[in-house]
Amino acid sequence: MISNIIRKSALKLFICLGVPLSLFSSSFVGAQSADVYPLKTALVYNFAKFTQWPETAVSSVVNICYFSELYKPSMERLAGKKISKSLVLVKQVKNIDEVDQCQLLYIDKSQREKLNRLFLKVKGKPILTVSDISGFYGEGGMIEITVKDNRLRFLINLFPVNESDMVLSSQMLKLAVEVKR
Repeated sequence: MISNIIRKSALKLFICLGVPLSLFSSSFVGAQSADVYPLKTALVYNFAKFTQWPETAVSSVVNICYFSELYKPSMERLAGKKISKSLVLVKQVKNIDEVDQCQLLYIDKSQREKLNRLFLKVKGKPILTVSDISGFYGEGGMIEITVKDNRLRFLINLFPVNESDMVLSSQMLKLAVEVKR
């Protein structure tokens, strides 16, 4: 009970208030600052913490996968952390065929050309897809990280989440800028 309260409070503090990008980059719009990678990675970790996968999809390990080398330093910091009773493992994937082993897949802007094939590959599978690609959640992705009022926010598309037998925390749904049902 107490741990649930702490988890909810931590999520609210981090996401509801938003992380002002101006603290990290004076010119975020346009070129992406390297300072934003750890912030997006922190969101990814929080999304994983507040996602419930089918029992068959998660054992003692939660695999968080990503494509871009740019995210490697911040993603690697997640390795060894815990989500509930599961250990977080981090893997940089090089191609679409490797994503079956992931519980969460972060798809950054540099991977836009792979989206249609990725959506086909993960359709109906318990792989939480997260991206900073504009329009991601409207095209069939699950969670899109966006910038609103110079803060990182997120949009959720519940259709592919439900289709994959995953459940997102009601707290996370309340904090989303928009939820597509």
